[in-house]
Amino acid sequence: MQNITMLDRLILYLVGLSLIASCRCILLRTKPAQNQDVGAMLSYTPDPETAMNATEIIRYHGYPAEEYQISTEDGYLIYIQRIPHGIKNTTLQESGPRPVVILQHGLLCSSTNWITNLPDESLGFILADAGYDVWLGNMRGNFYGLNHKTLHVKSKEFWDFSFDEMAEYDIPAIINKALEISNQTQVSYIGHSQGTLVGFAKFSSDAELAKKIKVFVAMGPVAFVNNMKSPPLRLLAPFSRELAFLFRVFGYRDFLPDYDLIKYLGRTFCTLQPVPVKICENILFLIGGYDYAQMNATRLDVYIAHNPAGTSSQNIFHFAQLVHSGKCQKFDFGSEKENLKHYGSKQPPEYPVADLKVPTALIYSDNDWLATPKDVLRLREELNGEVDLYRVPYPKWNHLDYIWGIDANMYVYPEVLRVLKTHNKVMGYIV
Repeated sequence: MQNITMLDRLILYLVGLSLIASCRCILLRTKPAQNQDVGAMLSYTPDPETAMNATEIIRYHGYPAEEYQISTEDGYLIYIQRIPHGIKNTTLQESGPRPVVILQHGLLCSSTNWITNLPDESLGFILADAGYDVWLGNMRGNFYGLNHKTLHVKSKEFWDFSFDEMAEYDIPAIINKALEISNQTQVSYIGHSQGTLVGFAKFSSDAELAKKIKVFVAMGPVAFVNNMKSPPLRLLAPFSRELAFLFRVFGYRDFLPDYDLIKYLGRTFCTLQPVPVKICENILFLIGGYDYAQMNATRLDVYIAHNPAGTSSQNIFHFAQLVHSGKCQKFDFGSEKENLKHYGSKQPPEYPVADLKVPTALIYSDNDWLATPKDVLRLREELNGEVDLYRVPYPKWNHLDYIWGIDANMYVYPEVLRVLKTHNKVMGYIV
């Protein structure tokens, strides 16, 4: 594990305060029953998926899996996964190849987010069984993006990025690799959280790449986030510009990416009843909103073993800057001099979200702390192209329920399938 700097401690301290404030009442009320067997509380066999990577999880459930390493224009080497077909739909049809769907994960996450529930509850598997050629994207800085052609992962230069670079370099590399292997000309793109943000950023500013997108499905869409309620990001927001400047002086580092430690917590601490489980649940809820009813507690060890998957500190500060500024803009380097050096302007430029021409579906919910209804409706007003707006008919639906909610296959995924089918009409075998 890398040395923890003073600024790392500041971040962890702020997150810790938020966690304590959010969880205190729950933990105080959590007591084991008088007749509860302490031995049973401590004995537990970890789910085998806690020790697997994305490709292994896919194959574990009986689905075909492929993995490719993409090379971005600026030298990052990232592994992405493919589910070429489902279990229920295995042969090619006369109507043509399976339409490609790219799934792009959120902040601090990875491709495993789409496959860590059971097959009939995980969007990656559901889409494969529905007849799609499914690609699971990853971003620089997470478990699957820790390599570079010339930079060492422990160098400060490696971590000098935010979602700006993910949008500029990672997204085109993922899309072009999927098109190359599938021998197709267009993809459908589904994003969650940060996965939507990089889509809005890139597809609105790169007309040529946008032509390769049939439809953009944005779950928990993030572009304007000044009404975000997530405590860690709100605490960082007022200081994000200053912290960004300090980190540029002292060097960026990774943000909580110790893979071995995370896997260990998932397989041990987060399986113990009753208090450790509650702590782990609340760490997840703290970011995106509370909804115990949709959390599958039997899968908690799998969730924690694969999350957080890591990113750069600069990326965290960039999100906090968006909260503070109320704009969808590029990274603020913390001084007019640095901004002039990078952008030719004293202030970071805004992304031209209004110029997005790709048909877009916005899926949002009332209890989402990251993509609040107010911010999503503002985004809807900014967009000038074809937009489909869907409000999840479940009042407590939160930001993480889109990927892990027990009833996502009831409240969200049917709408996703409907939108995809509308833009893939020629494929006769799409269900």
